[in-house]
Amino acid sequence: AVIWLSAKPLTKEEVSREEVSKYLTTHLSMESFSNDFQRNDFQISLLKEIEKYYDSNTYQTISKNDNYKNEFEVYCEEKEHYLYGIIDKLIIEKDKLIIVDYKTDNISIDQLSSRAESYIPQLTFYAYVLSKLYKSYKNFQLRLVFLKYADELIVKDINRTDLDKYSG
Repeated sequence: AVIWLSAKPLTKEEVSREEVSKYLTTHLSMESFSNDFQRNDFQISLLKEIEKYYDSNTYQTISKNDNYKNEFEVYCEEKEHYLYGIIDKLIIEKDKLIIVDYKTDNISIDQLSSRAESYIPQLTFYAYVLSKLYKSYKNFQLRLVFLKYADELIVKDINRTDLDKYSG
């Protein structure tokens, strides 16, 4: 999960480059880097990705939702096991739950589909746990947002029947 996405979504106008830079400086100061140049380069790279994300259609669409939870911890007991996860963003609609997961992978556009496939089981697991907690919901949508390609949104719709095979 990306820390700066955990707060309430801000409009582009509410987020100044200076505020984001200050936030990153504070949080990156706790991280280990070889030198200050490496830290600075990484911060500049993050700023560019953040600005690109805030300019994306994906951000515009996601930020329009009023009923959501960020960094939402889900857990339930199943037989002798506890199932646990942290969902980057859960959007609650009338007829479905939308699970949004942000990825910062540094990959080429050609690798997007195969990398997305490797993350689908994680999001399906979140949907499974949510299906135990929100029994009235029958439909779930998985959304992967690769920040490097924010407008190449990966979406998969699943339903409760799809999740039945996960119970043991």
